[in-house]
Amino acid sequence: MKDRKFARPIIAGLSLALISGAAFAYGGSHGNKMGKGGCDDKSARMEHSQKQRGGMMQLPSAVIEQLNLNETQKVALFDAQVASKAMRDSMRESMREARQQRQEASESAKFDPREMFKEQDERMAKMQQARQSIQQQWLGFWDTLSDEQKSVVQDYMQSKTKGEESKRS
Repeated sequence: MKDRKFARPIIAGLSLALISGAAFAYGGSHGNKMGKGGCDDKSARMEHSQKQRGGMMQLPSAVIEQLNLNETQKVALFDAQVASKAMRDSMRESMREARQQRQEASESAKFDPREMFKEQDERMAKMQQARQSIQQQWLGFWDTLSDEQKSVVQDYMQSKTKGEESKRS
């Protein structure tokens, strides 16, 4: 009985530590909208999710049309997009499962933070491995582009970066 008295505060403390660690790892630039009402705004959430989708090589359809891709390039782009979507779906499912496991562990009397952290590390390693695989597919697509096509992508990325910098100001 006495052990249960201490289990909840320990779980609460560890949960806060995980949340604060995740917030720190998530990066300071994402917290800029906090407290300004931006996170409650639907367009801010949509903009955030757009940034998170495909990583660095997520290209809008207007840029893809401007590239005038040949069949080989279209296949490489499609493969990279499909792999990115599969990775996002897999990560979402993994997070859902982890949340459920944490909930079950917090309700049981056998809570073990070492096991929880070990599982978290394993999940993060799998995500890192998947992300590196996706990067290779995007680099494979990049390698199929001609110099003119690469300059179109470079111009888009530079304009995107300049737009993000002006939003921060």
